[in-house]
Amino acid sequence: MAAALRLIAAGAFGERVADLLDRPGATRGDEPGGDVTVAALWRPAPARLAAVDDAAARLGVPWLPVVAEHPRIVVGPYVAPGGPCHGCYAARRAQHAAPGSVTAELHAAYDADPALGPAGFLPAHARGAAGLAAAALRAADPGRVTVWHPGTGAVATHHVAGVHGCARCDRTGAPATVAAALAGFLPAAVR
Repeated sequence: MAAALRLIAAGAFGERVADLLDRPGATRGDEPGGDVTVAALWRPAPARLAAVDDAAARLGVPWLPVVAEHPRIVVGPYVAPGGPCHGCYAARRAQHAAPGSVTAELHAAYDADPALGPAGFLPAHARGAAGLAAAALRAADPGRVTVWHPGTGAVATHHVAGVHGCARCDRTGAPATVAAALAGFLPAAVR
C-alpha cells in the first residue's frame, strides 16, 4: 500500500508542485501529517520550514521540502526520524556559505515579508521539481538533498551531516564541539 502523503503548498509554484504530486489518498494542509509530508514553496521561508520541521519531529513524520530558490530548485533534505534534521541542514548551509554571502539577510527579509520573492515560474520547472521530489520520496534517504539548476540543467545530490550536539537529531551523545571532546586530552593552556 502506498504511503499516505500530506502536501503543504505555498505560492503558485508550490501549488503546482503539489498538484503534480497529488495522488489518491493524499491530503493537503498547513501542518505535517500522513505517513510522509512534502512542503512545496515558491521561495525560501526559513521560519515556515523550521515550524514544519518542529511539527514533523513531534509527530514522528518524515518530510521533504521542495523550494524554488532562484535560480535553483532545492529538493530536500529528506528529514526522517533518526536522520539529520532540517535545523542541521540550515546550520550546514550557513557554515558553508561563500564569504560575503547575503543569504542570511535575504532569508530574514523573506521571513519578514510574506509577499517578497520572485514571481512566476516555468511549467517545466514545476514538473522537474515534482519529478525530483517523487524520486526523493521513493529513495527515502535521510539527509539527501538534490539541487537542480534549470538554467544549466546541472543536478547535484548531497547528504547533510548532522551537527554534533544537535538537541533534535544527534543520537551519539557527542560533545557539541571538538574542543569539548578533546578537553580531557589537551593541556589547560591550549583549551
